[in-house]
Amino acid sequence: MILWLLVGDKRTFSRHVHIWVKDKRPYTITLHGELMPELTSDSVNIAVTAPDATVQNTPLTTDANGNFALAIVLSETGTYTIAASYAGDGVKYGPISQTITVTAVAAPPPALITPVMTLTADNSSVTVGGTVNVSGNLSASS
Repeated sequence: MILWLLVGDKRTFSRHVHIWVKDKRPYTITLHGELMPELTSDSVNIAVTAPDATVQNTPLTTDANGNFALAIVLSETGTYTIAASYAGDGVKYGPISQTITVTAVAAPPPALITPVMTLTADNSSVTVGGTVNVSGNLSASS
């Protein structure tokens, strides 16, 4: 059995994947797998264990090329364990399973920009009750 993840438009065969989750919306990845040789119409179970230890089992059936795929929603940050298992056919092919861990990490917040305020008076010496005009500029520091 071969497993890989599609994260965005990037394919990875790594068994441990870290994903930066950019906002609080759920993030979806796609698990792809292949039973080799091309075992068609066979059952594969995908068990996804979420960071809170809940497990969701999804039975899949391989296509004409022995392939299967499942979209997985990462609804919270933390480590997910994704296990694919094939029970075998009881005759020629034995059982096999593979596991991938995915860690969804919250992206760091953007760096804060410190504003800079500059004030300029048109007269440096003012008497009590006098008038002075002040102009200013507000910008971001680099």
